[in-house]
Amino acid sequence: MPIELKLILFATAVFVIGEVVARPIFARIRRAYGPQLARPPGDGRVAHRKGLLERLVLYIGLLLGYAVILAAFGAFKLGTRLQKDSGDEITNDYFLIGNLTSLLIVLADIIVLRLILGQRPF
Repeated sequence: MPIELKLILFATAVFVIGEVVARPIFARIRRAYGPQLARPPGDGRVAHRKGLLERLVLYIGLLLGYAVILAAFGAFKLGTRLQKDSGDEITNDYFLIGNLTSLLIVLADIIVLRLILGQRPF
């Protein structure tokens, strides 16, 4: 098997496993810090997909060696948060804990992948 294909398979497997682990973590964060509002049934899926996409962009950026993706991520998150709606019930704790958890999961994925590939994790 070519090395590039093996790397892609390992990287994909690590990301998917990280997402499986992340799902119950984010459910717990939502229960503890999230707004206690009645939501439409599809609303949780949209949030889950946005989070998955954010982590995927971070993961690919870090895999490619573009650490600047972390600054871009912060800028995007801050920019979307500044547009705060007066009826928004999302607390700053919920927002911060969710974002830091996303970053932690991506960084853990990168470390695990490097260990699998026999590279230095740091």
